[in-house]
Amino acid sequence: MTTPGTIGTKRKIVTLSLIRHRGKEVVSLVFDRDEQLIECVKTLPGVAWSRSRNLWHRKSPKFRLDKVFEAFRGRDELEIFVAGTHKI
Repeated sequence: MTTPGTIGTKRKIVTLSLIRHRGKEVVSLVFDRDEQLIECVKTLPGVAWSRSRNLWHRKSPKFRLDKVFEAFRGRDELEIFVAGTHKI
């Protein structure tokens, strides 16, 4: 998912959502395939790739939003959207 940037570059978007996966509540991290973003996500403890849903996820009770921002720090072209913040 990308949106036009202000200076001709495309902004990358990561969307966080609370979902049910295999009977458990998890936080999903969804974005267009990008090797640099994948490397950032892999630094988050407990994050796993779901082949069945094609998304990254983390168990909801152990999810820490501050760790997501820390993993993506310095990525000026990135926008992070959070859905369902009342449960995260």
